[in-house]
Amino acid sequence: MTPHSKRSRTPRAAAVAELARAVRRAGQHAVFFHHAAAERLGLSGPDSRVLSYLEQAGPVPAGRLAAVTGLTTGAVTGMIDRLERAGAVRREADPHDGRKVVVTPLAGAPARARAERVFAPLGKAFAGLAARYSDAELATLLDFVSRAGEMMREQTARLTQTRES
Repeated sequence: MTPHSKRSRTPRAAAVAELARAVRRAGQHAVFFHHAAAERLGLSGPDSRVLSYLEQAGPVPAGRLAAVTGLTTGAVTGMIDRLERAGAVRREADPHDGRKVVVTPLAGAPARARAERVFAPLGKAFAGLAARYSDAELATLLDFVSRAGEMMREQTARLTQTRES
């Protein structure tokens, strides 16, 4: 029996492993959902995720988008071009440095209204799922998901800032 076999695990180790599998499955299904939603909106998956990020963050310098996504500045420029053509964002000169570009999501854009229609059933389903949990359980889930998101942000930065040999 290897040290990693299921029989040698403590109940906590087994629970942590099962949680990791469940989070991985949820992440996979989130990627699949967002790909399908992006396709419905006429965007690529990454374009859709960046648009979602912009809608939460508000105006963001293009360089920050490159840092957050791990994409090259050239790839981010192409993405901004596509989102601008779709009527979802606009470029603005950075008020503090005219050499930089700030990307602003367009609140009243038809693209945003289409996105809201596509994502509304997900929001309703999420509210139904959340209703199953007590306030204390929701606080625990929020803490876990927030920390997991920060961990993933850190791991993305690690991957994009280091190169394997």
